[in-house]
Amino acid sequence: MRVILAAPILLKEGLWEMKAITLEDARNWVAKHELTNYCSQPSVKLLGINPTEARKTCTGYTEALVIKVRKRLDRSKEYSVKDILDIGVDLFLITEIYIEDGEQ
Repeated sequence: MRVILAAPILLKEGLWEMKAITLEDARNWVAKHELTNYCSQPSVKLLGINPTEARKTCTGYTEALVIKVRKRLDRSKEYSVKDILDIGVDLFLITEIYIEDGEQ
């Protein structure tokens, strides 16, 4: 299962890889995969996705794209893509690692 998150969280024990990626890489990743968006922040607009309206709880994933805004956003303010780019974001891809025998 692939997801979009607003913060880097691990939901189970195991081996994981987290690497920084570019906005272009993130957009390509979104275009290639079926995913579930758990991000309610306007930062997800950078990927051409609308923020989730209802709060959903992620129970697990095999790969997650994390969009971490560099400062706290004001919930009462409407942010454009340009506003978010001006504030700055860090993008990470978290991937579950499997060893050769198929176990975690």
